[in-house]
Amino acid sequence: MASESHFKENLHNLHLEDEGHYRNPSEVKMSQIVLPCHANHCRELSIGQLLKWMDCTACLSENLDEDEALPTERTRVESVELVLPPHANHQVNTFGGQIMAWMENVATIAASRLCNAHPTLRTIDMFHFRGPSHVGDRLILKAIVNNTFKNSMEVGVCAEAYYGDEPLRHINSAFMTFEVLDEKGRPRPLPPIKPEPQEGQRRYQEALARKKIRLDSLCKLLIRVDEDDFIYQVVTPSVSKGGKDQDFILLASRRPPCDSGDPYVIALRSVALPTHPSTEEFHRGEVVCAGFTIYEVSKSISKISYYNQASPEVLPYISTDIAGLSSSFYSIFCACRQYLLDNIASTSTFTPSTL
Repeated sequence: MASESHFKENLHNLHLEDEGHYRNPSEVKMSQIVLPCHANHCRELSIGQLLKWMDCTACLSENLDEDEALPTERTRVESVELVLPPHANHQVNTFGGQIMAWMENVATIAASRLCNAHPTLRTIDMFHFRGPSHVGDRLILKAIVNNTFKNSMEVGVCAEAYYGDEPLRHINSAFMTFEVLDEKGRPRPLPPIKPEPQEGQRRYQEALARKKIRLDSLCKLLIRVDEDDFIYQVVTPSVSKGGKDQDFILLASRRPPCDSGDPYVIALRSVALPTHPSTEEFHRGEVVCAGFTIYEVSKSISKISYYNQASPEVLPYISTDIAGLSSSFYSIFCACRQYLLDNIASTSTFTPSTL
């Protein structure tokens, strides 16, 4: 059995058909064959499936002047999926790939509502399995465009599950970056968005921060020495126009508090690694000795101090940080916070609420 879809859309100009009649530029025609997977136990088309098709055609029919900012709420998408046996493994847990496919679907629809075109998924960040879902669960999938940049947009997606009358469980979330390609395969400019007050503004600013973090640095784990010591390669952009990017080979060590009142310490310093010598691609920098100390002030507050010995290689970066011209400090502290959350079992002195 096969399914067939046919879309006719004209987003910019009125179209003169063979019969000599004009069509509305936002008109979309869609045809679908109803398959068994689209029906309920009475062999009737399920309402949810019908609404999904209606939602898809509705988002394709939207026509917006690209010079106007689109309210983010107009990109919001919500879908409900029923987890059936084919969606789960032998332990009746929903396949992670299936959840990801559903999340990508709603994110793509949200992105298409912004650009009135077919977006291309480029990256997925911070995709976390927060908890399982099972056969019989209903999954609520939500997506919204958080921010647009010159040639890309970030869509936030979350998946929640429930069974019967039980409360919602947050099981997955991710940030997906989309582009829209022109006829030559190049990313085309995207229209701006207008964030809603409060939550929309928060998502807008956080998406901007994540964009800066992605541009500011690239960190790659090279060697896990032991449970507390790791060697990373960190790449940072040049502070001068046209200059080479810098890379650092850093040993990162963590030390939990020895006694009540002692700080949690994260120390960094450059090391020589024969397997990763300096290359022509990067200018090899050096960090003499740096790190963080984290003191618990109370059960809800922690004090984080950052220390750095300024060698000539890192001084320009510290100067731009102090001048407020770089987001690397924000990146560093976000990474530190995430590090503590990821290692919460070994840092029981600190709870997520203290970060």
